Amino acid sequence: MVVASAGNENIDLSKRNTDTLSPDFPPGLAITREVTNACVVIPVEIPGVIGVTADGYNLQKAYYSSYGVGAAQVTAPGGDRRFQIPPSGNGRVLSTFPGGYAYAQGASMASPHVAGVAALIISQFGKMLQGAVQAALTGTADPIPCPPNPFNPGPPYIFQANCVGGAGYNGFYGYGQVNALNAVSHIP
Repeated sequence: MVVASAGNENIDLSKRNTDTLSPDFPPGLAITREVTNACVVIPVEIPGVIGVTADGYNLQKAYYSSYGVGAAQVTAPGGDRRFQIPPSGNGRVLSTFPGGYAYAQGASMASPHVAGVAALIISQFGKMLQGAVQAALTGTADPIPCPPNPFNPGPPYIFQANCVGGAGYNGFYGYGQVNALNAVSHIP
C-alpha cells in the first residue's frame, strides 16, 4: 500500500495546469509549459495510491496543498503557518528532524498521519488487501464539506481555488480528515 501527498503547489490535479516551476534544478531553468491530465503526478495519481491533501488548524485546505477530484482520498494535518495559526502555536506540525525535532509544514507532514492510521488499521485487524485498508481509511474519515468558492482563507491573499464536490467527497479533502480512533474502532 502506498500513501502519497498531493503536493505543495496549490494546483488542481484534476484540471489542465500551467507549470512554471520545473525543471527546478539548477535554479533559473524553469520553463512555462501546459500540463494536461495525460501527464500524471507520481506517485499520487497512480491507481491504488492513497492521495493525501493537507489542512491546517481551522480544518481548511492549507494554502499550499495541491488537490483534485480523483487525486484526493483523505486529508490530514499538514500545517499552515500563513493563515491558520492557533492561539498557542505557530500553525506548523512538530516532526522529527535530523538532530531532534522541528516545526514544518507541507503535504509531506500530512501523509505520515495517514500512513500511521493505515498501520494502526493493519495492526488492529491483521493483514488486509490494499483496497480494504483504503476503504477503512476513507470510510472512517470525518467528512469536511467544501468551503464557499472561490476558496480564500482571508483578505485577498495570493491564491484562490475552487472546491468541487460535497460533504461526502470533494477535491479539497477527499472523504474527509483521517480519524485514527474511528479507524481502529470499526471492523472494516
